[in-house]
Amino acid sequence: MGTFQDDVKVTQVGVGRYETELDNSWDLVVLPQGGVLASFGLRAASLEIDDPTQPLRTCTTVFAGQVGAGELDIDVRILRRGRSATQVVTEVRNRGAAVGATTLAVFGSSRRGPSFVDVRGPDRAPVRAGPHGVVARARSDPLER
Repeated sequence: MGTFQDDVKVTQVGVGRYETELDNSWDLVVLPQGGVLASFGLRAASLEIDDPTQPLRTCTTVFAGQVGAGELDIDVRILRRGRSATQVVTEVRNRGAAVGATTLAVFGSSRRGPSFVDVRGPDRAPVRAGPHGVVARARSDPLER
């Protein structure tokens, strides 16, 4: 296994079409870790968007089919391209497979807005060790229902 930067590379083979090869060094038990699979799609999406002023802002991935090490096909579809945000969907799958890992992502530029970095979390009951060392919250935990 090399570095993440070295291993997560894609090659464009057409408009919205990319390919790569993944070896077993990223496997967790028998399949590659989900984050590296999503990263291949996001790398391809970033290249397809080709706008350094719009970095990744958020994404979610659904693993509808297993993706194993080997040759991977990546499809990128831009759903909407705007001045300040671009929404894309990517599909990473083994060569010849019908489904794999589908990622919905939003890339967007910086803009002024509210900041919530100084917000304090709610008061919570202290964590205590339960039977067999299992961590549990006290019964007064407002989130326990």
